[in-house]
Amino acid sequence: MQLNPMTWLIAALMALGAFISFLHEPEGVQWLLLMWAH
Repeated sequence: MQLNPMTWLIAALMALGAFISFLHEPEGVQWLLLMWAH
């Protein structure tokens, strides 16, 4: 499976946006900690 740089860029931006939204929401942080614990 090949990924071009554009796919990597879009995936990175989406992950960054999701991560920032999680940091701004306490529920998101708790969910992230629960997922990390598993």
